[in-house]
Formats: sequence, structure tokens, C-alpha cells
Amino acid sequence: MGTVMRVVAVCLVAVFVTGCGATISGNPVRQGTSVHGLDVGNYQTTPRLIGHATYDKQARIRESQRLGDFVAVPFEIDPVYAQECTGGLRPHIVVNRKGLGDLVINDTFDDVAADLRAGWVNTWCSASETQDKYLTLNLAVLQFPDAATAARVGPTLEHDDFTYNIDNQPVTLAKYPEARAHWRPQVNSIGVWAVHERFVVFLRIVDDTTAPDLAVLTARAERALEVQLPLLDQYRPTPDAEFATIALDPEGLLGRTLPSDPTTTGQRNPDGVYTGRGALVGLDATSLDFLTVGEVDQIAYGETRVFRSRTAKGALALWNMWEQTEGDLPPNQRIIDAPPGLGEHTVCFEKTMTDGAVVTAQCNFQVDRFNVAVGANNRASLYQQAAAQYVLLTSAATPEPDAAPEPSSDPATLEVGPFPKSPSDFRPAFDSVDEVYNIESRRMLNYLANPFDVDPELPVLAKVAVLEPNSQTFSATGALPAAWLPIAQRHRMIGGVLTGRTNGSLRAAKSMTLAVLRFPSEQAARSAMDEFSSAGEQPGRAPIRLDIPDARAFTIADTQGQAFTVSGGYVVVGRATIAQPDATAVSDRLTSLMRAQLSAMRDLVPTPLTEILDLPRDRDAMMRLALPKTADSELSDTLSTELYGLYDAAARLHFEQDAGLMRKVFADTGVDLVAHHVGTVYRARDHGAAVRLQEALTVLGRNDELIANPPGIPNARCMRLYDDEPLRDQDFRCAVVYDRYVAVVGAQTLGAARMPQTFYQQVAAQYSILTQAG
Repeated sequence: MGTVMRVVAVCLVAVFVTGCGATISGNPVRQGTSVHGLDVGNYQTTPRLIGHATYDKQARIRESQRLGDFVAVPFEIDPVYAQECTGGLRPHIVVNRKGLGDLVINDTFDDVAADLRAGWVNTWCSASETQDKYLTLNLAVLQFPDAATAARVGPTLEHDDFTYNIDNQPVTLAKYPEARAHWRPQVNSIGVWAVHERFVVFLRIVDDTTAPDLAVLTARAERALEVQLPLLDQYRPTPDAEFATIALDPEGLLGRTLPSDPTTTGQRNPDGVYTGRGALVGLDATSLDFLTVGEVDQIAYGETRVFRSRTAKGALALWNMWEQTEGDLPPNQRIIDAPPGLGEHTVCFEKTMTDGAVVTAQCNFQVDRFNVAVGANNRASLYQQAAAQYVLLTSAATPEPDAAPEPSSDPATLEVGPFPKSPSDFRPAFDSVDEVYNIESRRMLNYLANPFDVDPELPVLAKVAVLEPNSQTFSATGALPAAWLPIAQRHRMIGGVLTGRTNGSLRAAKSMTLAVLRFPSEQAARSAMDEFSSAGEQPGRAPIRLDIPDARAFTIADTQGQAFTVSGGYVVVGRATIAQPDATAVSDRLTSLMRAQLSAMRDLVPTPLTEILDLPRDRDAMMRLALPKTADSELSDTLSTELYGLYDAAARLHFEQDAGLMRKVFADTGVDLVAHHVGTVYRARDHGAAVRLQEALTVLGRNDELIANPPGIPNARCMRLYDDEPLRDQDFRCAVVYDRYVAVVGAQTLGAARMPQTFYQQVAAQYSILTQAG
């Protein structure tokens, strides 16, 4: 019996329980070749010219793929590592903290490894009859711009991991004394950080099968380094001058591979090309023999997997190596007819549930110098994908650059799914007095100082909230302490607002928070302040003096501080944290923060309670232009409904991640009103200003990625966010322009990092609404 082809064509998480690429045996069904008349559905059939990197993360992903070909697969170190064991839930590529997941104490990783250029991790474990105890090797290689950076980062990462647990003890590797390592004697695992030129090699070995044995662990670690370090000597990093525009598809194979569909694929790794070990991303194998037997020189990884051999003879040898043979199929697997026209070397099969329902299907075929694996969750899609992939590989067409979707001449033809495509009146519910008072609270955002203006080193938005006298506001997870709730209720708090920002660092954390709470009178506010300031005594608390009349303030361990004062019927609460103990610095920060707030609210006049409902809830029909909340948008928008409403530019700045930048942008583009609903609509001075505003709203962070635009919508720009949008917890964002308006719509990630299929429908619905602006 020959080697069984176990190509991981598509990972259907939570359905394909045994993992992608289950062993299939049996007689292949062969068909004659015909290029014409193939049913390719709507799949890509024209080869793409993919070109070069256009932004930083794209370049780092491509360099990581190149690096992956030189990171040892654990079975090369010891055949005891018999299976990849991440469950398909962690990527191989490492360009930030998410790549290593819980393998390291990664809350400081992005700070320490800020210059990370590329990275790759392989995680394999032993086979186990009990399936609950394994010997596991995690092997990661991190690439930096130079050796000096690696020499700084490696020991720091080890130090952060070492100091996380007081039971850790240092370990020396006799063969690699410069490496840093540690273990806990009561746990049979070891962590190792070894610097090699511009690389940091990280090992975490965990053995659940035996009692702790340091000698065995160190021997395993030394063996891993013996195999890995020479591979890095063979690797040639991309020169600095070429890195930013690195070729994404050097020989055009990825352009002839079906691209992944972000709404359906379960893969965690981006599309890319490999020349060796990296191919195991898409291949369930315990040997690299296929590379030599098949003379494989490139492997493309997309919606399909394409293995290119140097010669047709090599491709045929690879097919023969992977060809299925006679044998009984398991009850839930069966050979099926192959789609017509793919040639003699084609075999397809399905995996079914006990009720006969198909959960995944796969076709493997060989043509010319290529071996291909195609996977789908139904036979119709499988056949169309296989046919389209066949055309891509055999087409004589000249590759074309990826083009933006053709804009629709009629917005009515856009695919909006279940979402409304016409403007509708904003009709908030007023089922309680708090919901009425929230109108006044939202107005107060115009008079709330921004911590960024006090300290420009606080660019990261942490929180914006409308405050109500209930347990949602006052709780361990809310905006204010739970101990304050009875005080707020006793003195009849009406409402309030809060904003907070941080510097985004855990190693040298700084933050500021401001809250303004409205009470019925100055006397009520003063009584509440007196009780707030003395509630919830904490260890290390000490009073401090601020140069602000009637202010109350204290520090905790000289790294945190809180201050209170009253202005009319309002209680002002300020908080500040710094990294190193310094009571004077805490006092100075609180003084600056409170002064800024008192200045900002100088013109704030409380609306009489009986007149709050008379406050305008919309102007110029702006709220009609924002995509409204429906049952179908529940999973894409977690913003508190208390924040839905219309804001002036000053109030909207509290919602922007980079308040300093956006203040300048708002001034340049003439933003005057922002409608805040499931969709957020900005009104700019004119169309040109709206285009500039769109660019500012979609500036890529170091770890953000551009994604394809929705079909049929002109002037769209879409991205995947590295850090979730803090108020809506969203991972995807699209900004569209129409006339003088910019609309932003976001969505959360679904399982296996998928984009929701409804995301583009919501963007289309929002765009359709904009086109109907009066």
C-alpha cells in the first residue's frame, strides 16, 4: 500500500472532529480531461497578478512564510512527535502576541518584541491511546532586523515569563550555556529562549506522560536546538531595502490558486506560497519525503492546495505516492463520482454524519506538474471549486492584477440581505426615566474633557460610557465602584458620562479617567462627593492635596490616584495611574486632569428635567442615514444602546481611538455632525473632505490588514483590526463614501477567525441608505 494522501483541504471546525485530512482509502474514480464546458460557478478562473506588499503587516506575513520553510518540524527532531496538536485553532505565523497565544506570558510581548519582523511556530505532540496525556514540543522562531535587537528581546521575554510564577527556577543547558531557560520542579515542562544571530528560538516542552525529570527535558531541548539552529544558517532573510515591497507570489503560483473566502474558510493562516516545511500548514504528514519524491519546488496555500513539481514526472510520482488503494472505507466515508473533465488522475470522497448528512467533501487531482487538493462542505461547491482550480492551472491567460469590484450603477441591486436599505426615523425607546435622562447625559459629552489633551501619551481609548444609577454602571465590571451605587441612588443621581484612555503599555502603564455625574442640586452633589471620597477604603491609601478649591484626593501606593470636586450640581471624578511610585507625579496629573474638566464644563448648563424630552434627538435628518439596529445586527454590534444618538464633532472625539489625529482631521474636513447607531455616519464639508476623512478613519495600525471591498460599492475601504474596536468589540471595519458623508460599519469575528457573511450585506445596506440622503 502506498502513502496515503492526507491533504488538509479545508478545516470545518467543530464538524470535522477528527481533524482535516482524514485517511481515505479505496478505488479512485477517474474521468477524461476536457477544458471546455466545466461548471466553475462564480469562482475565480482568471490567474491573478498578486504583486508586492503594500503595507507593513503584509510584508511581515510574507517574510514569516519564507521563514516557515526553515523552522524544524518536530518529527525531524524526534519521531515521537507524531501529530500536529493545535486543533487548528492557532496560526503558524507569528507577527504579534496572538501568534503565540498562551505559550508565553504575552501581555508584554508586543511591547518587548515591537521590532518583530517575522515569526513561525510549530506545535506537535506524541500519539496517545488515552488522548489526554501527551509529550508536546512547541518550537517558535522569531526574526528581528538585526542581532542586537534579538539579543535584547530574547532575555527580556524569558525574564517576563520567568517572573510570572514564583516557583520558576533557572535552568542551564550544558550544550547551549548562553540560552535562557527555566522550569517548575513540580511541573514536567521547560521553557527555553536561545538567541542565534538575528533570531530568537523559543521552545516549550511539556510532558504529561511522566513525572517531572529535568535531565530528560534539557536533553530534549538541546536536541531541538541541534536540529533548528543549522536550518537558520541556510535561511536568507529579505534585505532591508527590499522588505517593505517584498514579492508576495514570486513565481505566480498563488495567483493560479483559488483565493480563500474569508466568510467561509476555517483556516487560521493567510494565503501564501512555500518551498518546503511550511507546506505542512496544509498537509497532514509525518515525513518530508513528498518534497523529494515529487520534486516539489512550490506549494500554494489558499482555498485549495496546489503542489508544483519541477517536472511532470515528479508530479506523477507524487500522485502515485499519495494515490488511494483498495480497502474498505469507514462507515462515514465514501468515494463519490469526480466532476467531469479533470482528467484520469482524480479521486473524490465525502465524509458523512450517521444520518447521512455530508459534513465535508474533498477532491484530489493531478494535472501536468501539479497535484491539487480541493475541499468544501457540499458536493456542488466542491465540483465547482475543483473545476475552477483546474482552469486556473491549465489556462494560458495572462495573469491580471486584482481589481476592485465593479461598482454598481444602481444601489438597489446591492445585496443587503435582511438589513434595511432605506432611511428610517430614529425612534429610541423611553421605557424608563433613566432612558429619558440619557438624552441629557449624551449632551454632556460635549463638555467632557479628553484625557488625551492632558497627556498626549494616552492615545488608546479604554472606555466611553453613559452613566446611570444602577448596577450596570456601579459594579466590579462597570464604570464606577459598586460601593458607590447606594450613595448615587440616595442622592438621586440623574445621569452622567465617563471617558478613559491609556498608553496601551503593561510594562509602563499610564491611564486617566474622567467622569461627570449630575445631581438635582449642588447640595446633593456635595453630599454625594463626601460619601464617594470616603467609600471603599483601600490598603496603601493616603490623602494628597490638590491646588483646586474643595477638591478631595488620595493616592494608593503612590501609583494610583483619585480626585473629587463639585461644580454646581455636578460631581467631577478623576483617576490617574502611573508606572512607578511617585506621589508628587500622581498629584500633578490629577490637578491637570481636574482643571481641564472644570474648564471644559464652564458653559455647561443643566437642562431642566421637564424639558429633556424637548431636546433635539436628530438634526438635518442625520440619524436617518445611520444603519439602525435590528435583530440581524445583534452579533455585529455590542455598543451600549445608551450611546446611540447624534453628536457634535467635539463629543464624537471621545469615541475615536486616536483623538489627537482625529481632532485635526475633523477640523480639516469640516466634520460637524456624527450619527451614532449600528452604522456611524460622519458629515464632512464636501466630497473631497469626505474622501480624506475616510482615509483617516481607516489608517492601518502595524498589525492591521486590508481586506477585499464588498462587491458593487465604489469608494469603499475595508480592514481587519488587530485590536478589537474597544467600544463595539469589532474586528472588521469598512468605511464607504457617498457625497459629503462617510459611513463606518464593523463586525465581530466568528469562529475560526471568519468574517460574518452578513458583514458585506450590512455595508451594502448602509451605502444604499447614504445614497438616499436628501
